[in-house]
Amino acid sequence: MKLLLAILLSCLFLVLTVLPVERNVVTPEPTPDVCSENPYYAKAIIAMPYQQAYDASAYGHAQLDALYDSLYAQGEVGPVPPACLVTARQDLTVWTTPGEGPIGVLSAGQTAAIYGRTEDSEWWYVNSGFGWGWVSREQVELQPEMQIDLIPIMG
Repeated sequence: MKLLLAILLSCLFLVLTVLPVERNVVTPEPTPDVCSENPYYAKAIIAMPYQQAYDASAYGHAQLDALYDSLYAQGEVGPVPPACLVTARQDLTVWTTPGEGPIGVLSAGQTAAIYGRTEDSEWWYVNSGFGWGWVSREQVELQPEMQIDLIPIMG
């Protein structure tokens, strides 16, 4: 009995995954952004409409990234805009929290991807070559086209 059930489930799985099914895939509009305000989720955001068209039951970040990569390889979607960046004006300290607990130094001219900001936008949460931390807005150049209000508030 168990063997018969296992065979039936295997057949059902093959039918559902192998047979072509017509799907209504919604093509998202290209984003006008010059940089991804939230680069960690950029691929997932682009892939979400496709995931909904295929299977609304699973929205894991890794699955969405994999779906985006597949769609990109097939030419279905365009590239993800690069992360918004800060560029160090001079050697500057990267902190564990704004102004406290130094974790490293960004050299003058080095860039780091922005992932968040304080509410007053005086500190930027970045991913540098040595880890995650905060840099002071006074010591970095921002991309001129960057829309600061779209960067998530994190602290």
